[in-house]
Amino acid sequence: MNTKDNVFSDLGFSSEESEKLKIRSDLMNEIVLKLENMKLNNPQSAEKLGIPKSMFSDLVNGKLGCFSLDILVYMLRVLNCED
Repeated sequence: MNTKDNVFSDLGFSSEESEKLKIRSDLMNEIVLKLENMKLNNPQSAEKLGIPKSMFSDLVNGKLGCFSLDILVYMLRVLNCED
């Protein structure tokens, strides 16, 4: 993988860790984009995902450490079931 493809690699994370961080980051971005396309406000978005508003704030602010891969996949699945 070219380091231009993964900023986490450029920041010095190991290859394995940088790939995991990139996947989580990509999922978070996809979730936020889907919610924006639904034109929901923040409280509505949090409710749709079944998470507290404070956790939703962490999501839109890109706080990767707050979210496991499992919970991000679950949130995306919830949103994809709405399509």
